[in-house]
Amino acid sequence: MSRALTPAQRAVLELVGSGLTTKGIAARLAMSPATVETHVRAAMERLEARTRLQAASVAQLGVGSLAREGEPMVLLLKSDEHRLLRLIAAGASMSEVAASMHVSRRTCARRLAAAKTKLGVQTTVEAALRTARDHAYSLLAGVWVGLQAAADALDIVEGPVAFVYMMPF
Repeated sequence: MSRALTPAQRAVLELVGSGLTTKGIAARLAMSPATVETHVRAAMERLEARTRLQAASVAQLGVGSLAREGEPMVLLLKSDEHRLLRLIAAGASMSEVAASMHVSRRTCARRLAAAKTKLGVQTTVEAALRTARDHAYSLLAGVWVGLQAAADALDIVEGPVAFVYMMPF
């Protein structure tokens, strides 16, 4: 299945990712709420996403830059808060997250509220997307360090590996 999104689907998912409701997106893009929902459903199908949040997460990680200027890495969160947000971004329901983490839904809700407070965000969408972006950024940084270490060990390159300058950090 094709994962390419139309410009309208990308615009709608970007606003989903910023926490806007269907009505808010419709007003911002001068569309009807039904048209917004059509774009969301089509994007979810193309991206094989189970939830709106998962579709927004996949679209932003695949289309936009991984690290947004001015956004610190999510270092304040506990490992269970990271895991909770990653599961939500991957499309898991709160019941599935609770079962996976072997805790109650209420405990998940408290951990989610704590994570949003630490991140200074209002919505679950914002928290999950920031965590997913920062996780991907951390993985890329680890790859960069590994490549640099390999180049240094093999004495292949003097100075930084050339392609690293094109990476978004």
